Amino acid sequence: MKTGFRAWFSSLIEGSAICRGIGRFGSFLYKKLGSGLYSFLFGSYDTMCETFDDSAAAGLLHGKHRVGRYLAANIEESVYVSAVSGMMRYFSRLSLRVIGIFLMSCGFYSSVIQLVLYLVRQDALHITRGVVSAALLLLGIPLLFSGKALCTAVHESTLWNAVFSGFCGFKERSFAVEDGPTGRKSAAFALGLPFGILACFVSPVWLLLGCIGLIAAYIVLVNPECGLYLTVFALPFLVVLPHPSILLALLTLYTTFAFVIKLIRGKRYFKPELLDILVFCFMAAMLLGGFVSYGGGQSVRAAGIYTILMLGYFLAVGLLNTKEKLKKAAVALCVSLLLVSLYGVYQNLTGNISAEWIDTEMFDNIGGRVVSTFENPNMLGEYLILLLPIVAALMLGDRNWTAKPTYIAAFAFGCICLIYTWARGAWLGFLLAAVVFILMWSRRSVALIVGGLCLLPLAVPYLPANIVARFTSIGDLADTSTNYRVYIWRGSTRMAADYALTGVGVGEQAFNRIYPYYSFAGIEKAPHSHNLYLQIFLELGIFGFILFVALLICFLQSGFTLAKKGEDKTVRLIGCGALCGVLAALLQGMTDYVWYNYRVFFIFWLVFGICSAARRIDAAARLQKRAMVSDFCADVTLG
Repeated sequence: MKTGFRAWFSSLIEGSAICRGIGRFGSFLYKKLGSGLYSFLFGSYDTMCETFDDSAAAGLLHGKHRVGRYLAANIEESVYVSAVSGMMRYFSRLSLRVIGIFLMSCGFYSSVIQLVLYLVRQDALHITRGVVSAALLLLGIPLLFSGKALCTAVHESTLWNAVFSGFCGFKERSFAVEDGPTGRKSAAFALGLPFGILACFVSPVWLLLGCIGLIAAYIVLVNPECGLYLTVFALPFLVVLPHPSILLALLTLYTTFAFVIKLIRGKRYFKPELLDILVFCFMAAMLLGGFVSYGGGQSVRAAGIYTILMLGYFLAVGLLNTKEKLKKAAVALCVSLLLVSLYGVYQNLTGNISAEWIDTEMFDNIGGRVVSTFENPNMLGEYLILLLPIVAALMLGDRNWTAKPTYIAAFAFGCICLIYTWARGAWLGFLLAAVVFILMWSRRSVALIVGGLCLLPLAVPYLPANIVARFTSIGDLADTSTNYRVYIWRGSTRMAADYALTGVGVGEQAFNRIYPYYSFAGIEKAPHSHNLYLQIFLELGIFGFILFVALLICFLQSGFTLAKKGEDKTVRLIGCGALCGVLAALLQGMTDYVWYNYRVFFIFWLVFGICSAARRIDAAARLQKRAMVSDFCADVTLG
């Protein structure tokens, strides 16, 4: 309850005629959205799902089959499952002293063999391998003084227990050691010899990464949610490795495999909804567009990667089935965005930017555009606007004050980095997302938006001149970038008219084989049409485009239903943030093909799935609450 000056100031503001008028307009707006056609468009998804659940198709999808039970039984009794589980249980019970002996043995043998090789051939010296060998020796020394089992040490460690129990979701029983630590010191010392020899021919770094990878693979197999968290966090940084798109597809595929195994074994539950069916149909259309294409093998490869990455949607809706899991995924995205944004700001401060993507004659006051860990600034802008609304949701909806500074820093640096991309389409998308998010955040937010619009003309003189010039150049054909896009759109539109029925197929190769015949002089080379909707029409034809529109309508109904009926503040805001991120990307899609980058494509469908997952979590909580009330009323009536 407000007291003192705050109460007086609030009563003064709310009592003014302007604020009363704005409040009435806001009440009228929300009332209209909650009734009639607007109510159907913005809040009817739950009703549609109930109708779908009663249909014969849903009954067929939800039914249990003998094949599933047969597979589950075979997997549970599989020799491979038993062997892997037994091996990992054995390793978790190893004594730290035994592990220390093994590490010291590896480092010792590796150092000795490298010294011998250096004496034979002085050009065989590898500094990195020597450093890693020394590090293994030093790492093993403190472990010699502890006889605890590995799982016990992890459980007693504040940091590692938070990682494995808090974030990865391992239960308390996973750390129990009934028979005490195990392992033989002599065997550990002997095993160090072959590993030490191997480290002379294969970089110890790769051996270490391989061991970490095997452990991570087992963790994902046990808890597929960890695979999703790891993927969304590591996605921007995969660029440091060769073939990042292939690696992302493999991570997605393996996490999906672990999820399916859990489904078959009955350890996870997934109930298909209407939106899931439409997404699956669009996946099938994308895959078909790779085989029926003018792009040949390149189109098949592109369609295969697109289809695999769209599984990110199903991973989100299938694995993020509780408030805690949804929040963990959002936090992983937030921390990843913070690191990407910090690197982008660092690039701008150090001048490590490129003027390749800007008209230097028209914008001579802009030195260049940051790209951070992405290939070009537009892709970075697409990544940022997809995730910034989710970060804002965490900032406003999470009551954990210790995490607030991280959320605030991620949002602030994300916005700064977005400015330095100088991506005008991303700016427009972010503004749309901000307005819609504020409207969803609170019914009183109409006053905030109106006040902001009134103050905007007063703030323009104080804004940096390069930002104002860049923003006001939107639509200016004197800008070479805008002019270039307009002519590509004109040529692509003529191309779409001739291939409206079937499309040309998925992928850059298919587009490049046909587009030059319709292009204008001087603009024969273009990787895509620079418009998401036009590109989908070109690749999949009119039927694929209609399917995408139906998919978007269903998605918007789902998201706005959450915004209208959501009861849990954190879940509702995260879902609304995901919805706004998708809306921002869809608006930028009017000026660019936002799916051109595979990593951005994956993030798009992941955020798509996060919004759907949030609605399901909130709907399940509301359904459970109604059931409890009904049971209580029945008990009272009987009593």
